[in-house]
Amino acid sequence: MINLHKKFCCLLCIFIMIMILLYLYSLLTAPEPLTERNYPIPPNPEKEIYLKDITQMSGKSIDEEWLPILKYDKIAKVKSFHSGLSYKFKVTFSSGYVAMCKLIEPIKYYQSTNREMNPFDTKRDKNLFRADRKYQGWSEVVGYHIDRIFNFYRKPPIVSRIISNKELFIYDSTLVTKFKRWLHENEIYVTMHAWVPEIYNTPPPKAKMKLLSHQSPINTKDLNHHYLEDLLLISDSLVFDLLVDDHDRKWDFNWKSASNGHLLIWDSGLAFRHGPIGESDCLDILCGSTYWIQKNTENNDTYCQRISVFRRDTVNFLRKHNSKQPPEKRLSYLLKERIESDDEILHPIWQFGTFWSGSNEVFRGGRLRFLPEVYYRGFDYRVSLMLSWIDHCIEQYGEDLVLY
Repeated sequence: MINLHKKFCCLLCIFIMIMILLYLYSLLTAPEPLTERNYPIPPNPEKEIYLKDITQMSGKSIDEEWLPILKYDKIAKVKSFHSGLSYKFKVTFSSGYVAMCKLIEPIKYYQSTNREMNPFDTKRDKNLFRADRKYQGWSEVVGYHIDRIFNFYRKPPIVSRIISNKELFIYDSTLVTKFKRWLHENEIYVTMHAWVPEIYNTPPPKAKMKLLSHQSPINTKDLNHHYLEDLLLISDSLVFDLLVDDHDRKWDFNWKSASNGHLLIWDSGLAFRHGPIGESDCLDILCGSTYWIQKNTENNDTYCQRISVFRRDTVNFLRKHNSKQPPEKRLSYLLKERIESDDEILHPIWQFGTFWSGSNEVFRGGRLRFLPEVYYRGFDYRVSLMLSWIDHCIEQYGEDLVLY
């Protein structure tokens, strides 16, 4: 018993020494204190404010209202919650506005973080896969900017932001987070998303997918304006996903609508699934959800029927900004102007994208990061890929049955 007691005391002393050393190390390696930090955290607001309506008509005014709050307002309350793969937090600001917070990268409690980007000028690599899949904030920012470039306004306002461990863990009383809060103040890179309080699962029904893939004839005389608009919203969603190489819409639960019935382009956290460039068979994103693919596949055939109906304005925009245009007129350039401006706090954001190289998880090499120009070249490639499919559909069915 005496020996056990001695061992326990020794282990306890070692543990205490390790904690002290970790704390001293965090003090020595911590970055400069974050500016404009006034602790304690402000009191909880009396009323919480959510984003209850987002449409193309209201989108610009919503951005003007929400973006300054998401970027700069003081945090009053934080609560972690579990939904999906990524780490998420519900944040309430001192003004009462509420946001969802996603981590951009694993939390670091020391100053030096290696984000060196590989200067690869590489062709498409079929063995690239997203690493750090729980840290999705960086691709959410990209998705937001693409949504606004196309004037869709089907994503809530999203910004990158720097907060501290003392803010993120201030209201969590567990032992682990108390320790994280006790450490020296460290920067944590996150995204803030305007909180949409009521969203509903609305995967595309079979009848609409039949029309979109020309398995049922479209008679515009029999379609009312609202039904045709529903079809084009589904089409725009899949075009958007191809442009950012997001395959997650194949799962029915990733089709979401707001309380007003407006179909959202919800969650781009796992975009760039196959690296900055993507692959030619990413066109199968246009096949829609797994439910539809299963319903539409006959005789155990693995072939999926891609959509062949598109919004004319969306296609015209792609043609106007395709890779054959001068560089300053391409979609990639429009994105670069937005995402690498001073308005985006963590610009150019691409430094946070990490990928594995290799088809086997056990034998994959180290994480890869790519220079911004590789991502922009990828956008040019995917725009060309999208337009080549649209041209094929027009050749097969005629423009009047493809573009609406």
